[in-house]
Amino acid sequence: MNPFKYLFRSWFYLRIGYSTYLTFLLGFASTIVTVYYLAINNIPILKSIFSSFLLFSIFAILIGVPIHSLATFISKWEMLFGGILMDLQKH
Repeated sequence: MNPFKYLFRSWFYLRIGYSTYLTFLLGFASTIVTVYYLAINNIPILKSIFSSFLLFSIFAILIGVPIHSLATFISKWEMLFGGILMDLQKH
C-alpha cells in the first residue's frame, strides 16, 4: 500500500471517529454532569429521587440509549424511504 494513501486513510478514519464517537460521548457526559449539578442538586424532590450522581447517570443511560436507538431507526427509515417519496412528488 502506498504510504501516502495509508496516511490519508488513517487521517480520514481519525476525523470520522473523533467527530462521531468521541464528541458524542463527551457531549453526553457533559450534559449529564451539567443537568445533575445545576438542576437535580437544587430541587429537593429530584434530589430525593436521584440521591447520587451514579444513580442519575444509570437512569440517563437506561432512558437515553433506547431513545437514541429509536431516533437512529427513524432517521434511517426517513433517509431510505422519505427521500424517495419526496423525489417522486417533485416529478
